[in-house]
Amino acid sequence: MRRLLRAETVPKEIRITRLWQTTEWGNVWDNLQTAPVPEDTKAMWYRVIQDLITTDERLHKIRLAPTDQCRLCAKKDTLDHRLTECENGTMTWEWTRQRIAMMLRTDPKHVKAELLLRPQFKLWPPQQHRAVL
Repeated sequence: MRRLLRAETVPKEIRITRLWQTTEWGNVWDNLQTAPVPEDTKAMWYRVIQDLITTDERLHKIRLAPTDQCRLCAKKDTLDHRLTECENGTMTWEWTRQRIAMMLRTDPKHVKAELLLRPQFKLWPPQQHRAVL
């Protein structure tokens, strides 16, 4: 009987790809890799994109938090909430939304939080793409 080597095993699918099946993951990873930012910023955005930030919603699911509510505003503490609705996330998101809208030449209300959480877009010229990242 032949033993399977580790290299012959099929890697498990990443959890986030099951949750967001319509996302163009190749573009997301390319955008993250080519972003003109320091490596520690890329590492942080990797955690955001992979949904590895420990929110109360996530901790409540695994029974490590008594509730899934945000401690600051009592809304459901999801990743989207943390990054776009609550405390410093609101200011950061509005600033980011304004800049993305300016570069895409659209109204800021048309820029969805999805661009912040899973940046899968490709823009031309490359300078505009880098600027948005």
